Amino acid sequence: MEWLVQVVHEVVEVPLSLDSANPAALEAGLKLHRNGKPIINSITAEEAKFRKVVPLILKYQAPILALLLDDNGITKTAEERLVVARKLIEALCAEAIAQDQIYLDPLIQPISVQNDFGAIAIEVIRRVKQESPAVNTTCGLSNISFGLPQRAKLNRCFLIMAMAAGLDSAILDPLDQKMMGVIGASEALLGKDHFCKNYIKAFRERRVSD
Repeated sequence: MEWLVQVVHEVVEVPLSLDSANPAALEAGLKLHRNGKPIINSITAEEAKFRKVVPLILKYQAPILALLLDDNGITKTAEERLVVARKLIEALCAEAIAQDQIYLDPLIQPISVQNDFGAIAIEVIRRVKQESPAVNTTCGLSNISFGLPQRAKLNRCFLIMAMAAGLDSAILDPLDQKMMGVIGASEALLGKDHFCKNYIKAFRERRVSD
């Protein structure tokens, strides 16, 4: 982790997302991080993991990516997953962690495995934003299309639907011009781009593609 943080810092000057299941590895990266606040990836509602990661959030004042997973594993329905979401938000807030520093991941699962996995994730995003507007939502976008043809098309369509439900961010390929075009167009249509300035600028700079 130490080596990786140093290497990445040599070429980019943006906050990083430090991803490890090992709290010691996370802290090694946090100690060396510069360029703003890193995001810790991740915490869950699993009791043992929660207690190990919270001290790092507080010590380094870092935003936290929270997976909707507890000691029973990944729940099957949107309502059950929302119970985990509420539990995580309440527990993090009880540790004096602000809601706007929380990034909830509804856990995107492949629709090739179960046809309603996309609908479940979108419903969770919508309800989280309704109940806790300050909490951020995020996801690993490409999980939705695993095992299927034309994955990029499915990813782009799902992203549009998730953004309409309230998705704030996603793990995706920023070099995919078609994907970035979808994001710009969706932000404009959802009223998140004042006078469509960002959309127009991206078009003029040829940063988007049909």
